[in-house]
Amino acid sequence: MTRLPLAVLAGLLLSAPAWAQPPRPPAPDQELPRFSSAVEVTSLDVSVLDGRGAPVTTLTPDDFVVKVDGEARPVLTAEWVPLEAARRAPAEVPSGYSSNAGVDAGRLIVLVVDQPNIRWGGTLGIRRAVNDFIDRLGPSDRAAVIGLGPGAAATSFTASHEQLKATVSRLTGLYQPRDLMLYNIDIAEALAIANTDAFTLRAVADRECAGGLGPLRAAEDRDACVMEIEQQARDMARAGTSDGRGTMRALRALLTMLRGIDAPKTVVFVSEGFLIDNAQDEIVELGTMAAAARTSIYALWLDDSMFVADGALAPPRGVRSRMDSRIARTQGMELLASAARGTVLMVTGNGVGAFQRIESELSGYYLIGVESGPNDKDGKKV
Repeated sequence: MTRLPLAVLAGLLLSAPAWAQPPRPPAPDQELPRFSSAVEVTSLDVSVLDGRGAPVTTLTPDDFVVKVDGEARPVLTAEWVPLEAARRAPAEVPSGYSSNAGVDAGRLIVLVVDQPNIRWGGTLGIRRAVNDFIDRLGPSDRAAVIGLGPGAAATSFTASHEQLKATVSRLTGLYQPRDLMLYNIDIAEALAIANTDAFTLRAVADRECAGGLGPLRAAEDRDACVMEIEQQARDMARAGTSDGRGTMRALRALLTMLRGIDAPKTVVFVSEGFLIDNAQDEIVELGTMAAAARTSIYALWLDDSMFVADGALAPPRGVRSRMDSRIARTQGMELLASAARGTVLMVTGNGVGAFQRIESELSGYYLIGVESGPNDKDGKKV
């Protein structure tokens, strides 16, 4: 039963004849009329996995707890929507006829390759796993491949596996090592120095401004060395955060486009990590856009532990320094995935395990119906 807006109900009441008499009370033996009411429902897409990463398909509404702004909402329905049916081949139709029998909705998957933040050749190790993942898509599935960066290859949604794999083969990474730097500074140190961290600047200067055969350089030489370190750190931080902001702009444009497709969608985002210095709010906004577009995001982090963000070989500077650099490069991916109902999967080898995990999770989802609240459609974040 459709609920009329209050303004419509008020209009109906005002249009009633002024002379209409109130209804007579029913006789004692007369049954009172019954009116049905409806509860407005908000739908959510939810994936549930067991400890082995396999989907759980036997849950009921009583098994779910949904809270919005800390307030529990009644879960009215919980329907498992299998997507494996999309793997079935379409039914054969006699020549000269058309039919929609046996047509399944299929899945919509977008593979995004963050080329500006992947060193040249960085995707070669997972190419076979990507191609196998594409080959296992069902006849009704549609996928797109999008490369970020200037002149990068891309496709629209298609069922052509060959077209998808051909595009993947052209996305090998765009990042090239920058010119040889004067000083050996990793990206975590560069970000700290660019943010006027005097302690980090002093520590780097003590390490980098020391003479090759004796004590520290003369005072004037040290002052010049410190100025050069500050300039190099600012240049590194500016270049790194610029690439990160470019990635976020591209993802924003993609999610805006995907919002126009009224169906669940999955983005598989492949990167070696991007910097988000002081841009956490923008990442959270991307998560809100992903929810509006019914899009979940898997972030595949290509392990580059032998490299730092400027493309040079990682210096032997201790576990703490290398860990800080890894955290700086992966922070954006972790925030993005968590805000967009996804997860970060680290790829240390050929990527087979990561794509098997994604394939398992994409086998279906729960369509959860929860009772709507008065503020669910006010456009504000929850």
